[in-house]
Amino acid sequence: MAIYHMSIKIGSKGKGQSAVAAAAYRSGEKLTDKETGLTSDYTRKGGVVHSEIALCDNAPLEYADRETLWNAVHEVENKKNSRLWREFEVALPKEFSQDEQIETVRDFVKQLTDSGMCADWSLHDKGDGNPHAHIMATVRSIADDGKWAPKSRLVYDLDENGERIFQKLNKQGYKQYKSHKEDYNNWNAKERVEEWRAAWAKCCNDRLAEHDRIDHRSYERQGIDQIPTIHEGYAARKIAARGGISERIEINNEIRERNSLMRKLAEQLKQIASKIKMLGNKLKELNEAEKVHNEVIVSSAEGINKLADFKPKTHIVRKNPTSSSDTGSAAKAKTSVMEPEIVHLIGLRNKCMRQAIIVTWLEDNPIKTDAQDDLRKAKELEENFESYAAEYFQKYGTARSYKRCIEYPPQFTAEDKLNNAAEKLQKYLRFMAFPFVASDSKATVMRNLDLLRKYVKHNMDKKQNAADAEIEKNKKIEALAAENLTEESVKNSFRAYIKACAEIPENLRQKARKAVFSVKFYDPLGKFRDSKTSRFCDMAMKRIYETAEKYMPVPSDLKRKEQENDNRRGGHSRGRSR
Repeated sequence: MAIYHMSIKIGSKGKGQSAVAAAAYRSGEKLTDKETGLTSDYTRKGGVVHSEIALCDNAPLEYADRETLWNAVHEVENKKNSRLWREFEVALPKEFSQDEQIETVRDFVKQLTDSGMCADWSLHDKGDGNPHAHIMATVRSIADDGKWAPKSRLVYDLDENGERIFQKLNKQGYKQYKSHKEDYNNWNAKERVEEWRAAWAKCCNDRLAEHDRIDHRSYERQGIDQIPTIHEGYAARKIAARGGISERIEINNEIRERNSLMRKLAEQLKQIASKIKMLGNKLKELNEAEKVHNEVIVSSAEGINKLADFKPKTHIVRKNPTSSSDTGSAAKAKTSVMEPEIVHLIGLRNKCMRQAIIVTWLEDNPIKTDAQDDLRKAKELEENFESYAAEYFQKYGTARSYKRCIEYPPQFTAEDKLNNAAEKLQKYLRFMAFPFVASDSKATVMRNLDLLRKYVKHNMDKKQNAADAEIEKNKKIEALAAENLTEESVKNSFRAYIKACAEIPENLRQKARKAVFSVKFYDPLGKFRDSKTSRFCDMAMKRIYETAEKYMPVPSDLKRKEQENDNRRGGHSRGRSR
């Protein structure tokens, strides 16, 4: 059966990779990297069945030479972290002949070249049942003039009137407008990966039989309840062929076993669902019969005729409860059922604990708005500072030096506003590392402004987190306070718990005690529990345990056996598990 595999990787200089060396390895040729002068010789490499280069429409004809193409890529990608190529590694269906495999790859590569890429691809097959292809594609388009196009371009953002949006003045006093970078092509978009994966699946399915079709989607997206296998790779299969143990192959074997089990379980669940549906239909018919029966009036001829005319859709057959098959199945089914008295006791224990914890915690945790008020005040000071900063730079932004402002007394207004706003903000944040003087040199003012803004942002983030935590805690307090619990309600719950302990039958005492000690209690506070509440919870639980021991003591015979066992062990008492 054909399998689907496609991996998409990026080769870059930042990883210390060379497109020329990669192309030489995949094609099994000898190529020289003109940038480094290194020659990569893979002419003795086996398994390369076919290799060729496919060019886009605008590409120069000399790029049909593998060495020329990838050296040209290195020449244009001259940054130390530049991306060099995008590689598609695809698994080829073993059902195809070699010619069909080549044609399938060509169909897929044509879609890449039509979008503007140049592609260098090779087909590998060592006869080990793993035919695959490596497709190296350029990351740049080629413009109409035959030269490499840029990877991205600067685009200015426009307002509703089609005008550029002013953002700020740079350090040199020039206006900066809001802008963003756009890719020259959309090859880096996430949706393109999905398109390429779907395109490869279609190229294969055009030549595959109906029952061998592959799908690029995951099992989850296909609605298939299976665990996907991992990519094994050539090295893992080579180890397994030599009789060794490969972790990847072992993992896949385990996954296949689990998938087989899941398929069996799914089939069993399907059968159970069918039986449940059938029983539901029978129950519905019984309810209909009961409804008709209740509507019948014996003295009414109409009612008698109505009852006589009722016929169920299917016959309901009841099994003999004394049959051997039923008794056998009943004997096999062993269920552990907790008695109603014990269930009631555990419910009262949980209720008592919960109420006690909530009442105690609410006493020490009233609703607070300190963090929110602190954040609000800091934001007001920040907004005040930024508004005066905008006014200041709008007035003096074109000046070569802000010191010239001293010569003009009427212009002190904007300076004073900015200085006062900065001083208030610094005092509130307890950050007085430097005086912010708006009449200093332009470089000093800009440096101090950047430093102040960094510190403000850091503190604002901390204050925002504190305010969010406070809001969340207040919501928890409001939710618990809405239950209107008091100390009296806690006492009543505890009295009910004591009464339930005293009323437990003697034959259930041991089981009830174990349930009280072992059944988990779910904390109503969760992450809001503090150390004081934890200590109170421990004391409350201790009292609950002592009450259980007092009103549900161990029977005398069982207690005697425990003492005898302790004596045989050397006198050491056995600890109780709680």
